[in-house]
Amino acid sequence: MVSGFFMAGVSAWHFRRGTGEVPFFRYSMRLGLTVGYIATFFTIGFGDAQVLWVVRNQATKLPGSDETAAVAARMVAEHGPGNYVAPDWITIAVTVMLSVAYLYVLFALIPIVLLGHGRIEKRRFLLAVGVWTIPLPFITTIIGWVVREIGRQPWIIYDVLPTSEAVSEVSTTNMFISLVVFTSLYLTLVVVGYRLIARAARKDPDDVMLGRTLGESEDHVPEPAGER
Repeated sequence: MVSGFFMAGVSAWHFRRGTGEVPFFRYSMRLGLTVGYIATFFTIGFGDAQVLWVVRNQATKLPGSDETAAVAARMVAEHGPGNYVAPDWITIAVTVMLSVAYLYVLFALIPIVLLGHGRIEKRRFLLAVGVWTIPLPFITTIIGWVVREIGRQPWIIYDVLPTSEAVSEVSTTNMFISLVVFTSLYLTLVVVGYRLIARAARKDPDDVMLGRTLGESEDHVPEPAGER
């Protein structure tokens, strides 16, 4: 889903800038939309199935229901006082994730139909929407990770081992150094990855060809190794 709609968004960006490679980017947009559209149904299916499983088996991860309150009361009786229910915004985050998937199901059909009629490159507003929505699948993925990590608290093993009993004996200084190092590393990877992907996405298909270095003339053909 992420890769499919990313490809479609990049193709939309090239159409908006007036690329001369219309057949190429029409094909790449069709491929991206088709893959992303099909993957969206799998995403919704797996997402709904996981939500139902969590509600039935780990109810405190999704607050707001009577079952959640009953399970939390049992945990207090068995494990002692504590906050065993995830914060209320978890439910909102799950709703946002599913809503984004449903929106893709509804709105991805429009460019697919227009591609079939060969008119997509003339719909500048629709192309702009395609570009603006490139970050949405990435943001949704990050929200899903946050929901999982926050929702499972305060348990390392749900209803068995709380986080407070699984803490390693590590000094505050070592924890701070580790946090700074890993945060810096991941931020560096994000910046470098974004710049590399953005630079590649902005290029036309013939800008970088196999066997030709960047900036080399298109007329230059490398000599076979045996003739050098």
